[in-house]
Amino acid sequence: DCHLRSHGVMRVSASDVIVGADSEAVEALRGPAEEWDGDQARTLHDSSFGGGIGRYWEILERLDVGSAGDQHHYLVVRRADDGAVCWIQVCIHRIAADEPLYMWHVRDITGSARCLEMSRLAADGDYALSLENDGLPHATLLTQVPDACPSSDPDTRAELAGILAAVVAAETFAVLHLTGFGAVDTVFPRRVLGWSEGDIVDRSFLGLLCAEDRAFFCQALRRSLRDCIPQRLTLKLLSGRACAGAAAAAYLSCDVTVLMPEAVQQPVLIVRANDQASAGALSVAGSCTVRHGVCRVQLEQLCC
Repeated sequence: DCHLRSHGVMRVSASDVIVGADSEAVEALRGPAEEWDGDQARTLHDSSFGGGIGRYWEILERLDVGSAGDQHHYLVVRRADDGAVCWIQVCIHRIAADEPLYMWHVRDITGSARCLEMSRLAADGDYALSLENDGLPHATLLTQVPDACPSSDPDTRAELAGILAAVVAAETFAVLHLTGFGAVDTVFPRRVLGWSEGDIVDRSFLGLLCAEDRAFFCQALRRSLRDCIPQRLTLKLLSGRACAGAAAAAYLSCDVTVLMPEAVQQPVLIVRANDQASAGALSVAGSCTVRHGVCRVQLEQLCC
């Protein structure tokens, strides 16, 4: 089993040759297979693959974020097919001790990484950016459009890495993708409000809300689906730490933006804790290490 909620799996030899990959992994390697021009789909590439990982990805950096025993690993890569700079969450497993073959679990989190700037606080303590007020292009914010991504610039990538380290340590920000049934499908970063990824994935988001907010949230979700307009709400979410350590459930006030971008085809929630003082009690020691010129030995360290 892998801690990563994987959207792509590929088998890679010890010499980094790809010997097998599912369609999601091929998309992470090569980019979207098609794009829409009006009501017509245009094919960008086929589903073939072959050769080494270096044929598809130039690995720019490796980011290790978190504390000992709970680290999050990301690769920042430039794709050869379209030149896009992407953030890939990755976990590598050796298939067998006597077999030089590795299973790579990969998830393209470029869209979620673009949302990191929404965790910034203004001088008045409120959040500096909001989708509905600042006109941010939410449809492209969560998709893989090369010219919409600021991460081609090394200084911007370093800044985003610092923001990522801060939100992982504080656990006050996350981008959640929901299934059509309302369960949490993916979490970025892997901890939020005291919940680990393993605790929250497949759990009903409604079940995390206090009872009086559930109908209000469902109404906002319907409006977002109908109008394709972001809905910004204030909701009370159950604290994972308080749930584990207290007899009574404790809730934290959160700023939640609801999105229904067509390209993602599932509800997306941007969750930000409102009460920074209370949420601060959740904080754990964390750090972010950025490694440039990633070599094979460093990738081996990602093996579970």
